[in-house]
Amino acid sequence: MGINLLKKILVTVIIILLVETCFPSTGINIEKFTASFNGNTLYVGGSGPWNYTKIQDAIDDASDGDTVYVYHGTYKENLIVNKSINLIGEDKNTTIIDGNQISDGLFITSDGVVVNDFKIINCFYGWRGIGIDSSYNNISNNIIENNSYGIYVYNYKILSEK
Repeated sequence: MGINLLKKILVTVIIILLVETCFPSTGINIEKFTASFNGNTLYVGGSGPWNYTKIQDAIDDASDGDTVYVYHGTYKENLIVNKSINLIGEDKNTTIIDGNQISDGLFITSDGVVVNDFKIINCFYGWRGIGIDSSYNNISNNIIENNSYGIYVYNYKILSEK
């Protein structure tokens, strides 16, 4: 009985090794998708003395790697993100970007942008909740509703295997 068990273990190990060689890891570099919170943090909608009242003003003053943190509220803005920043809302149910039926709620033109915890609404007449003309962005934990398009990607890069 001991020899049969040893044979079964040996056969199982060989099968596992064969499967591993037939299906190697893709080697995709996910490092570019990791949020960087090493820069400064700019606040929007808070009650402190250095808080911005408009999200776009904070984006304009931010630098690559900075975080723009937006407190809950409704912001009737059409945002353009043209630098690699982290745009973080306080709560996806109560931090609202209202496109006001004028344009995209959020248009991203820079690589490496993080957008989390927003509700993006009212981008009608062919407009998008989020328009993306860049790559390596992380868009997660958002509510995107009542728009002509939810997320529209103009340009993308496919990560190749290493």
